[in-house]
Amino acid sequence: PVPVRTARSSRRKRKLGLKSWAFADDLGVNLRFPLRLWPLLILEFSRFEVINCLRINLDKTFIIPWSPLRPGSAIYDMIAASIWSRLLENVVTSAKYLGIILGPGATSDDNWQAPLLKFKQRCCIWSHKGLPFSYRLMALNIYCLPVLAYVGQYWLPSSKTYERVKSLCVATLGGPHNW
Repeated sequence: PVPVRTARSSRRKRKLGLKSWAFADDLGVNLRFPLRLWPLLILEFSRFEVINCLRINLDKTFIIPWSPLRPGSAIYDMIAASIWSRLLENVVTSAKYLGIILGPGATSDDNWQAPLLKFKQRCCIWSHKGLPFSYRLMALNIYCLPVLAYVGQYWLPSSKTYERVKSLCVATLGGPHNW
């Protein structure tokens, strides 16, 4: 993901604590001071809608607060009074952004679950091909392990996940009693 910047107002936004990332049609926004920045965020998205003739899909938009969002709080009331009041139905503790689960409710095991399953499937395919050791090693390095690299940039594997990866690698490479 790359930071989203407009030449005119990027310095002002950074000073205020508004940080955003975008990749294709996925956008992430971090509000350091939500009470001050909520109106600015709505204004920026309104400009985005006018310029691109696109609308924000509020059904796929989530609010991930770092502390509980309770009715009666200032930020809750501000969101409820805005044109995006429907977002209060989508308040979650974690959500997936570009394949990574983010938020205070996200755990390492949650993020490693899907890549580990894909890794296991690839290891099974290559281990049953009857290839020599050197070819299986090359397949493991080229086709299997890169599946784990993306999540590994964001989350360290637990010891249980590490042991699972290690056992799958040994099983893929084969040998007498899996070495």
